[in-house]
Amino acid sequence: MEQLVATAQDRKSGQEVAKNPSAPETTYRDKTPRRAFPKTHSGYWKARLEHRSYTYCGQSHETGGWSVRIKHLGVRRSFELDEPTREEAAVKARDIYLSLVAKGWEATLVEFSRPGSPTPTAQSGEPTVGACLAEVERVAGLKARTFHRYAQYFRMVVAQIRGLAADKSKYDYRNGRLAAWREKVDSTPLRFVTPEAAANWRLAYLSRAGDDPQRKLEVNRSFNAVLRHCKSLFSPRVINQPNFAVPVPRFTVRDGQRGEREAYWFEPLRFEKNGSMKFRVPTGVSYEGLVHDARPSSGW
Repeated sequence: MEQLVATAQDRKSGQEVAKNPSAPETTYRDKTPRRAFPKTHSGYWKARLEHRSYTYCGQSHETGGWSVRIKHLGVRRSFELDEPTREEAAVKARDIYLSLVAKGWEATLVEFSRPGSPTPTAQSGEPTVGACLAEVERVAGLKARTFHRYAQYFRMVVAQIRGLAADKSKYDYRNGRLAAWREKVDSTPLRFVTPEAAANWRLAYLSRAGDDPQRKLEVNRSFNAVLRHCKSLFSPRVINQPNFAVPVPRFTVRDGQRGEREAYWFEPLRFEKNGSMKFRVPTGVSYEGLVHDARPSSGW
């Protein structure tokens, strides 16, 4: 991973560097000089590209593609850029930032979702979604109906992360397209389901509520149900058993208080507020009115 090699001069703010044109150029490990760029320039984002890391079989690995972390309006998300070169990845990162400024998070996530991204391919012996589900079914001792519900929710999350959820052909049972759709999901490497991808999925899932307060509560409850079922699949009681043969990858995440730490994909996700489940009488409706309206017009 290419990182900035900072000197005392390099650590000055962009404004200070802009005021001093004679300031030395920032130097990176690839020995390519870069001057301070504004966020609207691809050069700014080129310095911030990274290869995501994950832990597999006790060893740290880096993904092959470029990704970038972008913070806007207090929200920080990571985007997989899926571009062959660093220059093209930097241009796409800049476009994502400009979209965030102009359109906001919801529209940007829709525009830069991953339905057209390359199909992730598992390496030899690498754990996949299907292999993990099969191992959970083998060792967890869950009822068939319970396991089917858990697996259904997890496959839905993976499909939405990959952009497969919009493919309506999966409902074509007669031509076997449901099996083809499930095969695509099950072949997804577990390392593809990352904390950043899960955070983006959460944001997109909750945005379907729009600005309706009642709808937001409904979507929050639905989201909590999905997350609760997924967490059940990866509970320590299941994956920490000595005979659980599929290694579940952990990822390096940044914690504002504890620095970097390792976590499973779902651990940084928090449950949303369900709201009160207490029955509330709709506006304009009273018990007296209901009794009055229930009486026949001729009286009792």
